[in-house]
Amino acid sequence: MMNFYKNISLFILVLFVQNGFSQIDFKKTDSISYALYSQQKWKELDKFGKIVKDYDYYYLNLRLGIADFNLNKFEKSIKYLKKALKNNSVSEVAKIYLYWDYYYLKNYKKSRFYYNQLDEKTKKQVKLNDFHKRIIDFVYLEVGPNKPQKNKDVTLYGNLGINHLLTQNLSVYQAYYFTGQNAQVSDYQLHRYYIKPTYSINNYDFFLNFNYSYLKYNYDFNTETNIQNEEKNVVVNGVTYDKISTVNQENTYKGNGLEKEFHINIGVVKLFSKFKAGVFGGIAKKDIKNIFDTREKGIENVVYLYQGDEVFNQDYPFDNEYVTKTDSIRKRFNFGMIFGYNITKKIGFYTELETVLINNKKEFNFVTSVSYQISEKLGFSLDFIRKGKTEYYYYANSILMNDINKGSRIGLTSHYDFNRKISLFLVLQHDSSNNEFINKKYISNTILTGLKFRL
Repeated sequence: MMNFYKNISLFILVLFVQNGFSQIDFKKTDSISYALYSQQKWKELDKFGKIVKDYDYYYLNLRLGIADFNLNKFEKSIKYLKKALKNNSVSEVAKIYLYWDYYYLKNYKKSRFYYNQLDEKTKKQVKLNDFHKRIIDFVYLEVGPNKPQKNKDVTLYGNLGINHLLTQNLSVYQAYYFTGQNAQVSDYQLHRYYIKPTYSINNYDFFLNFNYSYLKYNYDFNTETNIQNEEKNVVVNGVTYDKISTVNQENTYKGNGLEKEFHINIGVVKLFSKFKAGVFGGIAKKDIKNIFDTREKGIENVVYLYQGDEVFNQDYPFDNEYVTKTDSIRKRFNFGMIFGYNITKKIGFYTELETVLINNKKEFNFVTSVSYQISEKLGFSLDFIRKGKTEYYYYANSILMNDINKGSRIGLTSHYDFNRKISLFLVLQHDSSNNEFINKKYISNTILTGLKFRL
């Protein structure tokens, strides 16, 4: 008898496919979709969804979403299940399957979003039966050259990151960064270790950032000065003169420095359907050691005038060298706000505003980003960063060297998802900063390529 009903339902479906879709009314749509759902005829139900695409009600959308889930068509399943939630916002079944859809797509943030909407009884069942710890969730590798403008040297940037999914709510990302960069007054080598645990619950993300940085640099630069001073009524042996002193001086600075910094940040972000907002704050402690060899070499020309006539003209060469050592500890405090908004399904906006307090002086910095998802596989984001006198700043898995002065960056990031496991990134960055030592602008360009492997 059961086989008889199965064959009847399939026969009806074939007739409607062959004879035109417009003849299917609501009652037939509901009965056929229910029969195919009950018999777990997922392929037939998926095809049937194309025929009745003009109907939009809870049970039809739910059945089609479950059918596509069982066919591993997770993106298509999400589309139907979100429609089902619009029809019935308290549907536990739709939320469970959306949780699973995003889980298998390895979009754990969206997966947790729907998990947190389940009632406590269902949560325990899902957590007990469904969660699998992933010691290595994904690996990210990024590398590329940095080319300072008007400088033949090309330096290298590298980044290796690993994400761990430890519990249903807890994920940890850690990374090691290295960069070498030639500035106009010094050469840098920076090693950095970064770890960020994130705990997500009830649409909140609580996070900690730990940074340990080890920065070495060498100074080697020259400055030239020409200074003229005039003094009136200079008395020498009872006679009054006018004195003109002209100094032509060349200064040579050579030295090296070492900076070790530990920085901790704590924050929380509230996630809404299209909007997110959060706050963060932190403290950093930096140990700074510098050794400078300074050489001042030049000639001082001294001229005495008596009633406008030159009566004395003498050059005094000088050549002085001295060593300066500094050893200091500096603390800084930061506080900021985070805002994000999905303008459409494809366009998103993000901004980060930050206040930094260094040596009782305030500075205001910001980051803003606009993203555009062209298709399911291809997306872009355009970033603008403006930071103050922090020596180096971290954003979006890369480093902005400020050369100890105000700096800014314009960055373009593109990513392409080949499949569910491999994504390719291409990053273009244009950095600029003003150097007070030599009163010039420092500009560099960076090209980075990255690969993300989901295990």
